[in-house]
Amino acid sequence: MPPVPALAELRELAARRLPAWAAPSQMMVLSALPRTCHSKLDRAGLPAALPQRPPDLAYAAPATRAEQALAAIWAEILALEAVGLDDNFFDLGGTPWSP
Repeated sequence: MPPVPALAELRELAARRLPAWAAPSQMMVLSALPRTCHSKLDRAGLPAALPQRPPDLAYAAPATRAEQALAAIWAEILALEAVGLDDNFFDLGGTPWSP
């Protein structure tokens, strides 16, 4: 498998080439796409995209009470263990209609 570019590079490329509404909110690397017996893409066989902190994103802990409260809300909404001070809600997988 060829080397995988950093997620930040992929996000930047998508932002340059796609309208904002079409850029993917989450990305994952698969060694192969699941196929049906007729060689079509098996969408049901794709793994669920779980919210996760991008590995190339540095973590800075929230400092003030307001930052800690907001980070806790984001972490709950996005089902993440922790949200950092410099994190972007949308880069972490959030959408304008996140539950």
